[in-house]
Amino acid sequence: MLRHYVSYNRWANHIIVNFLHDISQEDFSEDMKNSFPSIQATVLHLYAAESVWLGRLKGNPDAPFPLFEKFPSKKESLDLWESTSKDFEKFMSTCTDDFATQSITYHRMEKVEQTEAKWILHHVMNHSTFHRGQIITMLRQLGYDDLPMTDFIKYQRLQ
Repeated sequence: MLRHYVSYNRWANHIIVNFLHDISQEDFSEDMKNSFPSIQATVLHLYAAESVWLGRLKGNPDAPFPLFEKFPSKKESLDLWESTSKDFEKFMSTCTDDFATQSITYHRMEKVEQTEAKWILHHVMNHSTFHRGQIITMLRQLGYDDLPMTDFIKYQRLQ
């Protein structure tokens, strides 16, 4: 089930990435009122979150949270996010079912934390769903319509 959820995440991210390739750079970086100030900042946050959690799941308790002094181009931003989603799916395809209950140790805000892999995976996938929804809302605010649907049930029907 967790592998399926990670595959869904990659599929949904891909759908959004494809749509975002067709919007203008101006709209991609437009300052908006949201959790993050733009679609681009949200995309880069999704990339960074998936990247750091993937590193932790792979056994690096100090996986760095990617930060940017200057935002990369739209294409580079989208490529980073999509590449990390693919890496997540590839990693999960190599994990045994026992991995879900493996305790993952990581550092967060100078504390040592331990969480079972299954809860981390649920958190990361749910986090991505939340922010994809924000991206859709920002696109609506920018006047886009005929927006992509990334509901889990749609993905399931396509399988």
